[in-house]
Amino acid sequence: MSKKESNPKPPSNPNRILGTVTATTEQICAAFTEWDRRYREDPEAFENEATRLLKKTPKDYGEACTPYFCQILREVKIKE
Repeated sequence: MSKKESNPKPPSNPNRILGTVTATTEQICAAFTEWDRRYREDPEAFENEATRLLKKTPKDYGEACTPYFCQILREVKIKE
């Protein structure tokens, strides 16, 4: 698997307000696929972050992951 030029880290401020997110099923699917690609490309970075997040409650985990997922979703939507 070839490495993409950019594999940005999750947003530094996971507590920022994201507002309403509008996306098609295809865009959400593409964002999850991109998330998986980034994980497979650099699993150590994701495992370190996941280990940190899993020490929190499920609610905290979702709140921490949402900004990163939305960032990927925005990137996927821009490429369309």
